[in-house]
Amino acid sequence: MTAGTPTSGRRRDSSASSISYVLLALAALTVAVSIIWPGNPTHRLPASWQLDLMRPTTQAIRYVSSDLSIAGIEVSEITRAFARLVEWPLLFVQGLLAAPFTVEVPVIGSTVLPTMPWSVVVVLVAALAHWLGGVRLTLLSTATLLYFAVLGLWTSAMYTLSAVIVSVACGVVIGLLLGVAVYRHPRLEAVANPVYDTLQTLPVFSYLVPLVVFFGLGPVTALVATIIYAMPPMARVTTLALKSAPSTLFEFARMAGCTPSAEIWHVLLPSRMRDLLIGVNQVIMLSLATVVIASTIGAGGLGNDVLRALKSLRFGTALEAGLAITLMAITMDRMSRALATRRPDHTRVSSPQFLVRHAHGAAALALGALLWALSTLLPQLHTYPAEWTLSTANVIGEAVQSFNREHAAGITAVRDGMTVTVMRPVRDLFSAAPWLCVAMLAAAAGTALYGVSRGAVILALLIAVAVAGLWPHAMLSLYLVAIASVFALLIGAPIGTLAALSPRLGRVVDVAVDTLQTLPAFVYLVPTVVLFSVGELPALLSITLYAIAPAIRYTQHGLSGVEPSVLEAAAMAGATRTQILTRVQLPLAMPHIVLGASQTLVMAFSMLAITSLVGSRGLEILTLEALGKVDPGKGLVAGLGIVILTIVVDRLVSGAAGRWSWERERERG
Repeated sequence: MTAGTPTSGRRRDSSASSISYVLLALAALTVAVSIIWPGNPTHRLPASWQLDLMRPTTQAIRYVSSDLSIAGIEVSEITRAFARLVEWPLLFVQGLLAAPFTVEVPVIGSTVLPTMPWSVVVVLVAALAHWLGGVRLTLLSTATLLYFAVLGLWTSAMYTLSAVIVSVACGVVIGLLLGVAVYRHPRLEAVANPVYDTLQTLPVFSYLVPLVVFFGLGPVTALVATIIYAMPPMARVTTLALKSAPSTLFEFARMAGCTPSAEIWHVLLPSRMRDLLIGVNQVIMLSLATVVIASTIGAGGLGNDVLRALKSLRFGTALEAGLAITLMAITMDRMSRALATRRPDHTRVSSPQFLVRHAHGAAALALGALLWALSTLLPQLHTYPAEWTLSTANVIGEAVQSFNREHAAGITAVRDGMTVTVMRPVRDLFSAAPWLCVAMLAAAAGTALYGVSRGAVILALLIAVAVAGLWPHAMLSLYLVAIASVFALLIGAPIGTLAALSPRLGRVVDVAVDTLQTLPAFVYLVPTVVLFSVGELPALLSITLYAIAPAIRYTQHGLSGVEPSVLEAAAMAGATRTQILTRVQLPLAMPHIVLGASQTLVMAFSMLAITSLVGSRGLEILTLEALGKVDPGKGLVAGLGIVILTIVVDRLVSGAAGRWSWERERERG
């Protein structure tokens, strides 16, 4: 009987099932042994059995950064040269938008480039928004910029915007080059995809620390970290866009006599511009999110304003700066989406027609030039006057304090109730569970879903977490993610169900979910800290808010995707509306709902590192401590621990979704 026959497949399934049962029995045995013999090696791994991976990793990174030479050139010299290469465009854009920039001209000497007046920035951005999306986008972008100016946040916002502009430009270029390279050499994909997954799963703090060792504290390090984190989506989209190009394009390129390089750069990529612009949108949003986080190493900008305000409990200032980040994220998202969906016009026009078509742009440029000239006579047009600014920080701060005082009993009851009835029991359960029992349960599930080899990999990964001495912190991280994911599903699934049943409500929910997915993770800390100060409860609530979007989206999509003919058949059979929902729609939509649960878990893990700023105590706090002590080994090892947990949990939940879908299809078939 050959390996591909049904009989051999059944034998493999039977073997995997047998091994799963063995692993479950061993897991139960470790629990029994732990009850009889607390503290045994299967319950708590002895310190003598653990490996210190952090110290040698730190030593290796420090050696590379200070002593290693390549072809007679020290790595430190290479990194300094790269830092200067990245720093110049950043300083240039910052000089254009935020602060004067001094350049050395060979003949003239030092020259200070003038900063663009705030009024000119408003006019040019409004004109760009009108060209991309019309009046609504113009009003949104103008209101956002005026908010920065009126609230006295203009300089911070321009520093953040400068970093986003440079990081997006670098991320798009590098992503394009990598995407093309993987397309031309398909074997690279097996290496590139795990690297992309690691870069986007590894907490930002984990690779901020090694970058600090190489580049030091400051905006350049933050910029490099932002590029690393935001680049993978562009690379993936580029490769996918090239692969999905229609065959007629290849035939056209060959008939035109294009070389392989010309075929890609002059035919395929221009034809897939809309797909590429979607990748640019992802780079913009990830860049903005990372730039805000990178404020912890001296990048400045709005993120630094929020962080300082939260540390000093100035909630009014934190809310003002948080809203500024929110408005910037929404505006940039809408503008980049408008660019991605804009239809290019390739029709030939005469010179007069060209001027008429671009009259708005020409008028905006003329108005901008006029305002720049007038700003030399009217300083108010160049720098927004301080006396024109307003501040609601004190009012908001007093309102928050008043609210907290008036509802202190209710807030305390919620905090204590959540802590005593939910968080502490679950945390104690995860902390008390024998490490080997948890590892074997996960391996048993992996074996049942994927086979023996995948189950063995899952077991090996979890054993590595324990041997690295990360298990206690890993369980603290996992318990927060588990509770937050359950809350997100309990809240998100009903909202998604209602949105699928009511088209009018669905449109409102779509806007709300789009907004939630646009906001940088940093912003979610503000409202929870305002209400509950710092600790594990605001961390839990922040993770729940951040992870709820896919729970809503996938539930809504799954229920809305059920074939109308199926619903009509159920109605004709006499089923009530409730019966149709519970016995037809929900079972058919369950694969989508489970997939949404998988995405919820992944997003919850990605939020972990941010919650370390407000009091979570799992692996994420090790990455934050590593940043404070500039200990790259500690940051990387702890970050890889989070990556392992994310991969294991995601594979198990995704496998359950796939198995559910397969079982349903088999029953229907």
